[in-house]
Amino acid sequence: MSPALKVNDPKRERGSFFYVAAGAFATDARGKEVIESLNCDKIELLPLRVSDSDLWAVNVLQCDLSFLDLAKTKFHRSPQTQVPFGVEEYVFNAESLRGVNLFKTPRGEYPGGTFIFSVSDDMYPGRDFRKLVADERLTGLRFRELWTDGD
Repeated sequence: MSPALKVNDPKRERGSFFYVAAGAFATDARGKEVIESLNCDKIELLPLRVSDSDLWAVNVLQCDLSFLDLAKTKFHRSPQTQVPFGVEEYVFNAESLRGVNLFKTPRGEYPGGTFIFSVSDDMYPGRDFRKLVADERLTGLRFRELWTDGD
């Protein structure tokens, strides 16, 4: 059975991207075209059966912790036990991100949870997912800058 996708506010126009679960989202035909333009073998588009439209689940296959510098990343910690439970400040390995457009963190392997990250890299502007989404005026995703290597 396919997951149900609903708009939080039925009065708002539906966007091109939809939240499905942690580390997963879906897209319409316009978003699918943008993702296909990336020519990336690390992203899989899976058709979803939805009664009123054609949608695709976006499966980010590049699932790796090596992009994160875990020694320098700052984690929120429980005051009582000091057990980490979330990320306060991300630090990434800049060189390992060259040519990467989307990746996600593996579930259960570190205290930050499963998230999808979009990499903006001036060396590969045609592979910048965030820029392509903005240029095409697609809606439904929010991007927030988490880190920059300062170059």
